[in-house]
Amino acid sequence: MQASDPIPAQQLKVHVGAPLLDLRRVSTDQNGEPFEYMKALAPPDRFRFDMTMQQDDSGDFTMVTGA
Repeated sequence: MQASDPIPAQQLKVHVGAPLLDLRRVSTDQNGEPFEYMKALAPPDRFRFDMTMQQDDSGDFTMVTGA
């Protein structure tokens, strides 16, 4: 969580200082090399993320579904 600065507050239509979820993700290829970085801010009352993970025989986890 982080407090909203003026620009994100205006864009998200929340008050300056309102709490925002700070979401970050790094996607990697089959070799473990990163190819995508995502950062998003979201008001907690307007955000939902569901994810199902599956563990393979080597102990690695992969996302099966996400929304």
